[in-house]
Amino acid sequence: METKQLAYFVLACHHRNHAQAAAAAGVSASTVSAALAALEADTGLTLFERGPSGRAPTEAARWLCQLCENLLLTIEAAASMPQGAELQWLDVVSPLHLMLGRLYRAAGQAARRVRLDHPGLIARICFHSPLDPAPVAPFDTQGGHRRHCVRLAYSDGGPIDPGLVLVDDDWVAVTNLAPRALPDGEVGIAALAELRPELPPMPPALEQQGRRYCAAHGLPDPASVDEDLGLFSRLSQRTRGFALLAPRSLVAPGLQRSTLRALPLALPLRSAIVADADSTGRSGRAFVDALRQALAEPMPQRAYEPGFTLRQLRYFLALADERSIGAAARRLHVVQPALSAQLRKLEARLGQAVFGRGRQGLRSTPAGRQLEALAGEVMACHDRIAREARDIGAAQQHHLAVALDPLAGCTAALAAAFDDWLEIYPNARLRIVAGSASELTRLVDSGEVSFAVAFLHDAAAPHVGLGSGQELGLLAARKHGLLGTASIAVREAAALPLILPPPDHPWRRAFEQAARRAGVQPRALAELASAELACAMLPSLRAAALASRAFALACRGRDALSFQPLASPRLRAELCVQFSGARGLRDSERMLIRLLRRALAAAPDPA
Repeated sequence: METKQLAYFVLACHHRNHAQAAAAAGVSASTVSAALAALEADTGLTLFERGPSGRAPTEAARWLCQLCENLLLTIEAAASMPQGAELQWLDVVSPLHLMLGRLYRAAGQAARRVRLDHPGLIARICFHSPLDPAPVAPFDTQGGHRRHCVRLAYSDGGPIDPGLVLVDDDWVAVTNLAPRALPDGEVGIAALAELRPELPPMPPALEQQGRRYCAAHGLPDPASVDEDLGLFSRLSQRTRGFALLAPRSLVAPGLQRSTLRALPLALPLRSAIVADADSTGRSGRAFVDALRQALAEPMPQRAYEPGFTLRQLRYFLALADERSIGAAARRLHVVQPALSAQLRKLEARLGQAVFGRGRQGLRSTPAGRQLEALAGEVMACHDRIAREARDIGAAQQHHLAVALDPLAGCTAALAAAFDDWLEIYPNARLRIVAGSASELTRLVDSGEVSFAVAFLHDAAAPHVGLGSGQELGLLAARKHGLLGTASIAVREAAALPLILPPPDHPWRRAFEQAARRAGVQPRALAELASAELACAMLPSLRAAALASRAFALACRGRDALSFQPLASPRLRAELCVQFSGARGLRDSERMLIRLLRRALAAAPDPA
């Protein structure tokens, strides 16, 4: 993986085919194709696929393109930054879907334009990618240098400062109707009324805007449809006509790989995309001005001209760390002449020396110290690509591993949610593992699973509530006569022979804390983390198991069992999804969680 190869790849992402990208780079089409094939081999990713209008970059290619552009922008800045320029990072972040469209291209052009007047200002652009689970947030600060932030997003529906509006995003109707059904090339109110409009998952402010539009024009309230807008797998299979209303920017990426059409609305609806440049200082305002200019006067996408290779920067950083050519050569497993040759090329391109020689070995010059901060950013981005490409490849195929608390009592709901999820991601695969509370936490933190469905035990840990608070009580065989028909106080429950979950389970912790406050200490006759074993043992064992109502309903032979809720105090456990804050959740994973929440809400009331 080298800078020239990445520059060709970025061009290919912004052009309809490789021939156009090659023309823009001034090289042959075979040169571009060879570079892309090598990049696919290096990353293990499928980067392009054929669509109705040519070869389109895959979602993985969009994710990679954004990282590569930030890497190339930083290298260009490193090769041209005047000595002594104040280095400033400007993080341009947006929750908008990364589609390599008009706004994204303009942001890249603005990042290059703004550096003409502010040579020390380096903009790093981060639009939302479904394959990047990390929340859209400012990047890490390199070396304590100044950092500012500009946020690009849809307006929240409140009053808008006209000076912050960048562009109005027109809404469209995504439909499967043939062109002859809508000969005017647009969708009118009568057609929408017949088709009954629908809305995809979108930010609340946009959803409300779409519903207000329908209400204002006498249309039925639009139904919500669960659809991955990057694939349109569910809607593409429909045979009856439909009209999905959404801003064009939200649906453009998926439509490149779909036979569906996006038609303008006869009565227009627009959503403003605004730049939040508050507290960004002159650098942020300068970028917004350059972005507005790039939107008004778009330029053809020109090739990046990285002045350095990744090899040169890697060698330079090793020299800066070791302060010795011999030590750096040994660390890099290269001979000293090769290392010295690459250093001379780097200094020739920069036009100044990056190291001086002293008794203590190499010492960085001011130009070297400035380059070190930029080279560190470049190599961190390169390392991220290498580290995450394998996970991204698995995410492309939607291979998902989920950990499950065996006492959750939600296997039926999870099965129903997965069945619906398969309609959206037909080639998906799901692997479910079970474990104790501590084991689930380890699996999530290590990245072995995407998330865990378990009971909340640490409110400060990253989690998503499933809206399923479960009442705790005791479960026992009716024939043993241990339980009555009303609730049972915690003090009385603690005196019974009990089957309890392991000590780290949230149920047991809550029960034991309540018992201690009541002045008693429960004693476990047996400890079980298996729902099947507990249900199998209860008919034969004169004991009561700590359980939830949902658990009781899920037990085999539940007609022979009796459930008695705890009282004085009443205890409840909250079912949630636990995930790693460092990793986050991808869009496909959020979709499964959304469907699971819906399945749990539709389950029979355990009361």
